[in-house]
Amino acid sequence: MNPLKCSSFLVVCLLPALVLGQGDDFMGSVRQASMELEGPQKIAGKMLLDGDLAGSSNYLLNAFPEPGRTLPQAFVLGNVLFEAAPEISYELHKKVARELSNEPYAQLEWALQQHRKKEYAGAAEAYAVVTNAMPERAVFHGMQAECLIQIGKIEEAVAAWQRSEDAQDGTLIDFESMVCEINGGFTPLRKRCLLRERVVSGEVDAAEELILHDANFATDWWNSRVNTTFLEEDLELIRHMKVDDAKAVDGIVRAGIIILAAEKGSDAAKAALIENKLLLDEENTLPTRARIMSHLLGIVESQKLMTTAEMRDIWEEKITQRAVSEKSAVLFNAVAVLNLGTDRLTEIQDLAWQTTGGEVFAVARIAGLDANDKLCVDNELLKDARAKFPLNGVLAECYLRSVIHAEQLPKEALTQAIKAEYSHLSSGPGLYVRRSARKLRVYFHLLAQELEKEKNKR
Repeated sequence: MNPLKCSSFLVVCLLPALVLGQGDDFMGSVRQASMELEGPQKIAGKMLLDGDLAGSSNYLLNAFPEPGRTLPQAFVLGNVLFEAAPEISYELHKKVARELSNEPYAQLEWALQQHRKKEYAGAAEAYAVVTNAMPERAVFHGMQAECLIQIGKIEEAVAAWQRSEDAQDGTLIDFESMVCEINGGFTPLRKRCLLRERVVSGEVDAAEELILHDANFATDWWNSRVNTTFLEEDLELIRHMKVDDAKAVDGIVRAGIIILAAEKGSDAAKAALIENKLLLDEENTLPTRARIMSHLLGIVESQKLMTTAEMRDIWEEKITQRAVSEKSAVLFNAVAVLNLGTDRLTEIQDLAWQTTGGEVFAVARIAGLDANDKLCVDNELLKDARAKFPLNGVLAECYLRSVIHAEQLPKEALTQAIKAEYSHLSSGPGLYVRRSARKLRVYFHLLAQELEKEKNKR
């Protein structure tokens, strides 16, 4: 797999050329530039895998150097660098879009760039060029709808959403994928490169983050796995860090070794934990760093090296004491996981919220009240949590239900719920973990009904 793939929206790959003024000539030149970039793209992709982010980007830019870079060449570079070098990609697409204001392909990439940076007004205008040229493409109407609702154009947003429902070309999965890639910050290789740079500069915290990033390496916007190749390479880099706190680095390295061993099965995981004197050693030693502790406890549980009850008996009190002392949401979450299904869970969640103000604990408490029909629209916890986490989809949904239950007008609650869903699509029903736009469809349908009621009252 080439890590420097085109952006998911590279129109030369997805869409036929349009006969719109200079569209045929432009896209023909884009195809030619794409073929010319294939060789450099492979070399730059290898550089990116090796952690050389700047070198990779510069190598590609030098394939079509300035001065003399054509607009089609800038367009292709912008697509190829969409994930790895977003700032450079933004400027490339901006230049092309300014020169080709009526070219739908150029405006599509410019819309996506602005959308990703939350420049909603500009993105909505660029999407308008695209949707006028390609009214049958459902996805682009759906993307434009978010930009419109974010700038307060509610009626226009609902109309755009309805056009996405009516259009014949595209699927809901296409739309979900685009939303998650634009709003989800999916740049795992770029993040790894930046973390490696910080490790080289001697940042111990970055070493911990790098190990855990490799241990939960995103393969797309909803799947992840342990990337053993990256983890082995990055452990070697961390081993050679020159820092004052050598003990902290050693603890991170030992955690990485355990994570690698766990990929070979429970016996290897158990042996590595014992050998590295963590959790399963005679003292049941807890890791010093909270995120590493949480991850390794997850390995113990998932590999069935202990029962959850045994883990509670050994570690709950110690972890709770540390969670309170350090005001650590990560540690409180570890305690909560150990108490799933117990009578103590609510007590732990309340203490965690009071101590840390962590989002997950507020959501858990409010969702619990909502599930038991005990949530009212003026609940103080709900008010505080919504103010602090306005784009949390669960909070928005619970508030919407409380508004409807109180027989209040739900327009504002629906608008906020739509914004929350766009920012982070909810998971599908049951065990279906892939994020889904099904709630978004419901919210837009309800909002359309509310607008119709308002219209009829005038």
